[in-house]
Amino acid sequence: MKKYQGQFLILKKKNSLTFVITLVLVFVTGIGCEEKRENLPDLVTISSDLQKEKEKNKYLLLVNEAYHKILITLNNELDLMVDLENDISNISPEDIVDEDYVRDFAKELDSKIDLLEQSFENSKARIKELEDLLQKSNLKNNRQGLRLDDLKNMIQVREDKIDKLNERINTLLTENDELKEAKKANEQRITSLEQENSNIRKENNTVYIVKKHEDYLLNNRIIIKEKPFLRPSKFYLSKSFDLRFFNSMDKREVKSIEIPSSKNVRIISSHPRSSYQIVRYSNSTMLLIRELNNFWSLSDKLVISYK
Repeated sequence: MKKYQGQFLILKKKNSLTFVITLVLVFVTGIGCEEKRENLPDLVTISSDLQKEKEKNKYLLLVNEAYHKILITLNNELDLMVDLENDISNISPEDIVDEDYVRDFAKELDSKIDLLEQSFENSKARIKELEDLLQKSNLKNNRQGLRLDDLKNMIQVREDKIDKLNERINTLLTENDELKEAKKANEQRITSLEQENSNIRKENNTVYIVKKHEDYLLNNRIIIKEKPFLRPSKFYLSKSFDLRFFNSMDKREVKSIEIPSSKNVRIISSHPRSSYQIVRYSNSTMLLIRELNNFWSLSDKLVISYK
């Protein structure tokens, strides 16, 4: 009996030691699991991170779409500006002088430029919205910032081009005004020259004609009568006659002259005899000029007397 009691005590001691060791192992293992459990993210954190990533991707997609829309708009605006520059470059000198054409052309360009400037303002507003979106969504980084800066630079370049287009339009209008003034001055000069030439032609073609009774011509000292002894009387054109007694006419329009008498009709002024013909009727006489330039070659005064 004592033998078995001793064996039981030995066994009990062994089991106690095993139990203790087991407890220690369980305790140590439990501590390790707790540490591992504390290092692992929970499901709420994972879900939040995934949601943030989805929001980030959504914002990035919106930013990229807006960026490309603005970029397309700016490229279209650039094409329009190139067309405007070509339109201005292709205007001809004849068109510049045309006041109505230039005014209408400048008005059309101003209208297109106003649309461009409004489009630039819209693009700048959209870029500002993108910047605000990036800031609120914590997406702003060097890459996105540089892309927006590129858009701003593109708009600035286009605004500079618009300024130059406006300068060219103002220059065009100034040239139009200057050319218009020059054209007006030239037209006035041409009118003056034409008038001067007309006066010269008129002066060169103006002749003075008087057909009066012999007594009238003598009394007004238009003609002088000499009575040589035993010879027929002679008539001469006075050197101091008054042109107020004459009618001025264009010699090119004088083809014939009717004289209201057929008695003692004399041509006192000097004219080549072969250049005219006198036709007498019962109560009148007709002077026919056959050679115009020859008739007036010796004198631009025609004095005809009759009784």
